[in-house]
Amino acid sequence: MYGPEAQHRVDFSCIGSLEMAKKHSYANYKANPQATILFYQPPMISYELRGQMEIHDQVDSGKRELYQQFLNAQHDVYHAPDMNRWLRYPAYVFRIEEIYDNCVTKDGFGTQMEYPIPAK
Repeated sequence: MYGPEAQHRVDFSCIGSLEMAKKHSYANYKANPQATILFYQPPMISYELRGQMEIHDQVDSGKRELYQQFLNAQHDVYHAPDMNRWLRYPAYVFRIEEIYDNCVTKDGFGTQMEYPIPAK
């Protein structure tokens, strides 16, 4: 899926997820879509993504939301399928704007990485 040919069929500038609780994160993104996502694998690996969070919710927008349908369907591949609950779970699409290497290495410690990442 992530080989060189995937560059033509996968958008690597965004990350998708579902909102299943609609609590503090949901309220924060509705008020301000600027967000940071941190990936951390102790003890040394850490990356920070900065960007904008989009909320795709058919109930709020009144229109068919393809991201919401797709991400709910993807969720159901690993859990009990139930299309009846799809409208209850809005989709997040995080649009990456900046990437930082926060790894505990000489090249890390908050170094901004080149983005978009150049093709090899």
